[in-house]
Amino acid sequence: MPVRLGLARDRVIILAAVWLLTAGAAIHMAAAQTTGAQTTEAQAIAGQAGDTGQSGASTADPASDDRDDGPAKPGYGLRITRNERALEIRGTVPGPSERNAIVSAAGAAFPDLPLTIMLVDRPDSAPGALPEAPDGFAEAAAQAVALMNRLAEGQVNLDGQTVAFSGRAFHGAALAELAAATWPAGFSVDMSEVAEGPPTADLDAGACEAAIETVLKSRPIAFEAGRADIRGDGHAQIDRIAYTLARCPYTFVAVAGHTDSDGTDEANYTLSLNRARTLIDLLVADGVIRGRFTALGYGESRPLASNGTLAGKARNRRIEFVLRD
Repeated sequence: MPVRLGLARDRVIILAAVWLLTAGAAIHMAAAQTTGAQTTEAQAIAGQAGDTGQSGASTADPASDDRDDGPAKPGYGLRITRNERALEIRGTVPGPSERNAIVSAAGAAFPDLPLTIMLVDRPDSAPGALPEAPDGFAEAAAQAVALMNRLAEGQVNLDGQTVAFSGRAFHGAALAELAAATWPAGFSVDMSEVAEGPPTADLDAGACEAAIETVLKSRPIAFEAGRADIRGDGHAQIDRIAYTLARCPYTFVAVAGHTDSDGTDEANYTLSLNRARTLIDLLVADGVIRGRFTALGYGESRPLASNGTLAGKARNRRIEFVLRD
């Protein structure tokens, strides 16, 4: 019986049911996993043989529409699928410690992406259990989940000690990170089905600008206070912007920085310009041609909201993209 875990952006709900293959008996468990400062709740599910394990907790749309209610194939393994909307993980694991490691890795790698996790717990010691899991299985499973953030879309299959990636890497640097990853002893990795960048250059300037605006609305790029350094969690958004810009390779891009009213006009102008330049440097490192970019700094001169409130200041501290053919 699969374990269904629904994880939402602002809180984590983990509903776990462990099915022991003895006379159709079910042992019902609940496990909670905290991610960052998120609220963690746990709720036990009761069921008999044939129960679905469903609950009232909302779950996100899975990344793949062609799915079933169990693991991809017999044996310990995972199938992880991602696109720009969601991440789905399903498979069979030896027990709660491996399941918790996978959930923790997913929450850390995809803090804002809706997750659907369907796992079967089959402890090695249970009657009818699968053969013993290979050494390093939990580490390899967590590694596979974490590395999915280098793919804009695609899949990874972990079958015993074999790991196979497929899909589209955000850019060349992301593909290189996949290739450079280290795995536990005995595991083999196949990346022959991973391509670099989007499949087509299909967007004009207007559509490309709108797509980037959607990325920034989902989570604005945040900088360290008073500095041009991007916070660590902003790099995932930069990957998505680089991937989008690869879909409109013949456009020119103005990157404009804006600040709130704290500090002097001159200092804010310099800060906003340096932040735009930092973002351009990171996009160039991700493979976007530098000659496409212009850096602009507006300081506090173009506020979107009042600087009299913290919320207004947060809106005014921003990066904007303007594209033209």
